[in-house]
Amino acid sequence: MFHETLDEAGLHAEILDGDEVRQRLANGLGYTKEDRDENIRRIAYVSKLLPRVGAIAIVAAIFPYRESSDQARTEIGHFVEIYVECPLQVCMNRDVKELYAKASKGEINNNKNTASN
Repeated sequence: MFHETLDEAGLHAEILDGDEVRQRLANGLGYTKEDRDENIRRIAYVSKLLPRVGAIAIVAAIFPYRESSDQARTEIGHFVEIYVECPLQVCMNRDVKELYAKASKGEINNNKNTASN
């Protein structure tokens, strides 16, 4: 993985998984646009803190809105965004957290935090 390559080069990297951040730092947020934006603001804040202690922040999260991505870029400063395009069926087949299945069953919606994101 990329973070291991950085570690081998003597650069410490921390991965901020969007699901883990939502569970630990954004518990109680739902999936409305406002709640998703707040989750991204929290991820951006932690990402900005890590370089202060010599770590590189690698964020593995979905930024569903360009506006929140742009705000994170402004707050963090040194920011590299990687866009991955993937067919929906492939995403569903690779979904180890079964979020697509939960969403199709109505267990995840825009208003209630019933599963991690």
